[in-house]
Amino acid sequence: EWIKKDNNTEKKEITTGFNIPFEEVNGKYRIAGLPWFSSLDSSQAIPSSKNEQLTLSATDRLSEDEHKKVDKFLTVFFTNYTTNQDNLNLIAKDISVVANTTFKSIDYTYLKEDGEKLIATVQVTFEVGASTHSENFTLTLTQNNGTYFVDELAHTIPINYAKQEK
Repeated sequence: EWIKKDNNTEKKEITTGFNIPFEEVNGKYRIAGLPWFSSLDSSQAIPSSKNEQLTLSATDRLSEDEHKKVDKFLTVFFTNYTTNQDNLNLIAKDISVVANTTFKSIDYTYLKEDGEKLIATVQVTFEVGASTHSENFTLTLTQNNGTYFVDELAHTIPINYAKQEK
């Protein structure tokens, strides 16, 4: 919203909610009606405690050589995740390419062994258009013939990602 005061233009920020009604049908979600706007006092959710805030600062127990090997694979994976479905199919199961996006960097990696699998907690920067943004991922990797394969991909990092299993 623009406000004009004494021949000066002043910009005022308005926080507005954009609501999209959805429903679940047979385990899938769909839009159930027309979207609408609503007033909001704030769009920032405030965690009720420090325990509810995600911080990417934990250090894992895997070797530097293992990290280099995984980071090299993740660079190949995220490059193909944004460019080439055929190549992505060779290193990942049931994951589709994200079009019009460029992989820029891996910003954080935490690795945890889970039996025969390796759980990779990763924050990645992408470029879309002229802007960059970070995304969080949890990848379940299996190793085969000296390289990795992505069995599962989640677009989130759990708050307790670094908690060691007993």
